[in-house]
Amino acid sequence: MNDWQTMETAPKDGTDIIVYRPNFDGNYIPKVGVDYWHKRLKCWGKSRADTPPIAWQPMPSPPVT
Repeated sequence: MNDWQTMETAPKDGTDIIVYRPNFDGNYIPKVGVDYWHKRLKCWGKSRADTPPIAWQPMPSPPVT
């Protein structure tokens, strides 16, 4: 099942989401990782201009203990 959605539909309220970045650097910026929209700077908080996310998924529910 593929739940990836386009970035145009991603929440921009500071919610953590899982993102996919095809242009990643392999060290600091992972191909798949957690990101959020930085409201004040109006950009993805954990991505760079040269590694923008192109797809996203909601975070899964935490495990039940």
